[in-house]
Amino acid sequence: MKKKIFVSVISLLCLLGLIFFFYNTYSKNRKPSGTTKRLVYNPEFSSWEEIDSSKDPVSEYDRSDILKKDDNQSGLHNETVLKGYFDHYDENNQELSIKFLVPFTQGIFEIAKLKLLPSQTIHCAPETYIDPNTGKSYSLKKLAIPTKTGNTLWIPTEEPITFENFLAQTNETTYLYTQLIEDYDSQKINYVQKLIVIGLCE
Repeated sequence: MKKKIFVSVISLLCLLGLIFFFYNTYSKNRKPSGTTKRLVYNPEFSSWEEIDSSKDPVSEYDRSDILKKDDNQSGLHNETVLKGYFDHYDENNQELSIKFLVPFTQGIFEIAKLKLLPSQTIHCAPETYIDPNTGKSYSLKKLAIPTKTGNTLWIPTEEPITFENFLAQTNETTYLYTQLIEDYDSQKINYVQKLIVIGLCE
């Protein structure tokens, strides 16, 4: 009888040990909920590299809190506007993937999948914007375009181009400004309201 109890106890301990082992392994390998891939560009190797999200100087909670408190009063934190680099286009699903600049970072990007409308209008603008009042020139890649809530993203030098021209000339070095119909949400389908391609109008 004692032998059976002893064997049962040993078996139970082994079972608990296995459960603990697999749970611990799963916990280490599983990414936390809400974790997204973060990318930086390495100019030395001309390639994009994934980085640990812990290197993001602002946590997702803090970023959300800042955006909520700011309420886009300046027009500089419009959550419908994403800017960054072209990644690829899925013609079958009319899905545009871009590497967009994460707010409040200098060079950390995240991939977003955006849905284009069937009759999507594409605009382009020269890479350099010259202020007509001062004559100073600015790179649109580095310039913040204020877009207040409810307003449409607009660049003074923009002009329409054909969708075919956009696809033919765009590559992974092409910089884009996109405005969505609603605030960007990685957990849902994000429809593009306006797309401006930088540099194709040179």
